[in-house]
Amino acid sequence: MTDEQWGHFLEVRENLKTKCTEYSKCCGKDLCILQKELAVEGGSPEYSVENSFVYNVSLDSVVPTDKINYIIVGDNPGKDEQLNKNRCYLVGHSGKLAESFFNKNSFLKTDFRKNVIILNKTPLHTAKTAQLKQLINKYEKLPKDSYQKNQLRQIFYDSQVFFANAAFKLQQAFNCELWIVGYSELKSRKVFEKYANCIYNLYSNLPEAKQKIYLFQHFSMNRFSIDLKKNYQSQLSLKENLNKIGTKHRQDILGF
Repeated sequence: MTDEQWGHFLEVRENLKTKCTEYSKCCGKDLCILQKELAVEGGSPEYSVENSFVYNVSLDSVVPTDKINYIIVGDNPGKDEQLNKNRCYLVGHSGKLAESFFNKNSFLKTDFRKNVIILNKTPLHTAKTAQLKQLINKYEKLPKDSYQKNQLRQIFYDSQVFFANAAFKLQQAFNCELWIVGYSELKSRKVFEKYANCIYNLYSNLPEAKQKIYLFQHFSMNRFSIDLKKNYQSQLSLKENLNKIGTKHRQDILGF
């Protein structure tokens, strides 16, 4: 990457790190307890909740000689991502599926762990993305002296806007494709509506840049590959199919 790109990356990385630290300090240990309770209530096997908010430490491994081909945005950190031994995005089963996809399609010339910057729509951990609203509701039922009213809700909304801007800044700096994987919760009144609105506002008046934004099904449960296979047109190359599918989902969800 160029010196200018490296400078932009460093700025975004440090801001992400600072924000995640701020979020964690604001909510305290009560949040970890609630996240663990909610996971069990949702049918997940009990596990250790070690980080309520997760900064992706894999960003610390990026060096100036790296070539960035993609920015890929997942949903939020799951049970594997929040463990102290990991603290990385897309390291669970869905991450392995994503890595396998790029390994099998070598013509994309992309090492998933080296040439991709991985972000999320929020750094707030839950076992399942659909539990984010439940977590916020639980937090707001805590005794009044243990939290500030609407604090977690405000942080959750703020984080979506902050992470959308981070994705935008990096995509602009590297002039690469931005893949947003997992789009069902980007719809109106869904969990990540604010993220979607922010991306729309950032890109809607940038005709060339928005052509590099693609929406896909999430890698989890192999939905990315299932959707690709379902909509695949044999007369087109894999890259052409990816562009066509990702563009259609973007137009359907984001409206541009």
